[in-house]
Amino acid sequence: MTVPQTIALVDLSCIFKKNFHANPPNGGAKTLAELVAIRETVAHTILCLDSKPYARREKIYAAYKANRPPMTDEEKYQRRWLHEELKKGGWQTARVEFEEADDVIASLARIYELWGAEVQLVGA
Repeated sequence: MTVPQTIALVDLSCIFKKNFHANPPNGGAKTLAELVAIRETVAHTILCLDSKPYARREKIYAAYKANRPPMTDEEKYQRRWLHEELKKGGWQTARVEFEEADDVIASLARIYELWGAEVQLVGA
């Protein structure tokens, strides 16, 4: 098996939230542009996704994300639009049931590191 030289592991929700809150009307488009720029600099880009419920973290800390306001309709719309565009573009994704993207990133980073790949961690 050939190991890619460089792999970018991206926390998609983190990048989207940053871009959406910085510029709500264009958060999805800004995120897509940022991902395209990242993809041009590495051999592989893997978008890591959260998978609710966050049972493991909520078990440790019951109030985990309890104070986070719900997503607005605009945020939901842009998030849905972004996911559709990424699907059309054939982007690779990684998700593990009940885990958050940063946990997926940590696991994949360790595996790819053991294979000898250079790993870039991408978040806000």
